[in-house]
Amino acid sequence: MASPLQQRPAFATGRRLSIGSMSLGHVMTEYLKHRALHQGSSAGSVDQYERTYRSFLGAVEVDSPLAFTPQAVNAWAMDELGRGVGGRTVSSRLAHLVALGDYLCKHGVLPSNPAREVERPRFHKPETKFLHPDELRSFLAVPAQGYESIARDVLLDTMCRVSEVANASLGDLEQVGDRVQLRVVVKGGKQKRVPLSPEVAGQLMAYLDSRGPLGASAPLIANSRGGRWTRSGLSQMMVRLGARAGVTRFSVSAHKLRHTSATVALSAGVSLKAVSALLNHSKIETTAQYLHLIPGALDQARDQQRAGLKAYLG
Repeated sequence: MASPLQQRPAFATGRRLSIGSMSLGHVMTEYLKHRALHQGSSAGSVDQYERTYRSFLGAVEVDSPLAFTPQAVNAWAMDELGRGVGGRTVSSRLAHLVALGDYLCKHGVLPSNPAREVERPRFHKPETKFLHPDELRSFLAVPAQGYESIARDVLLDTMCRVSEVANASLGDLEQVGDRVQLRVVVKGGKQKRVPLSPEVAGQLMAYLDSRGPLGASAPLIANSRGGRWTRSGLSQMMVRLGARAGVTRFSVSAHKLRHTSATVALSAGVSLKAVSALLNHSKIETTAQYLHLIPGALDQARDQQRAGLKAYLG
């Protein structure tokens, strides 16, 4: 059954919108199309926005942009919290409404964005875990099928988001000098080129050769049936590898591998700016969240401090 948003007719793009000529659900539908077609949002991202909009649309009394008020947004957010939705999730959903409000303002439907007037709930952002050296050794050593091991190695090597690897195709590989780069579509629909280490590039080429003749549109990393991985399927495969490796502190999702690789790079002395570029972060402040002390770092720092004190005293 089609969702309420999917049942709305489309309006002619490129003209100034009139409040009296449409429903709130109508403009929600148009904004979802805009995200998909012009902002390069993935199907999963558009689906998350749509779920938020369906929820909000079901909470307002009138299906009209005039019902999109700060009071309605605040009441909806409080109801979400009241039924047990976490503060972080509600904050993300409010961001979805902020994006819709900006779109309505841009097209002259609303004079100001009502969602920007609503305070987002405070929440404690949990620290993303990363694999400790012994866990990473076990994770890399666990017996795995070829399609499993290459996915693991590419995710660790490139620091790419799982969706970026899942969506990558053979034609996205480029030879630049003596290095291999992977062209990926990052958040916002922009294309970025990510260098591969020579070791993993060699493993990837051998893996691709083993799959036989492939077209440019073939998935770079294929599942056991030779098809394209979904985002969740690829991440869950990493969880299974982690379980087989005996990692019990947490589930080794694909994002944990991204976090582990960034932590290792930072601890090895790679600059914050370079790691931010490798992670395809738009803001270096986001990368700063990946700064962690690896096990034994404090002991090592203490030894360095004592050595420095002796040198200082002569």
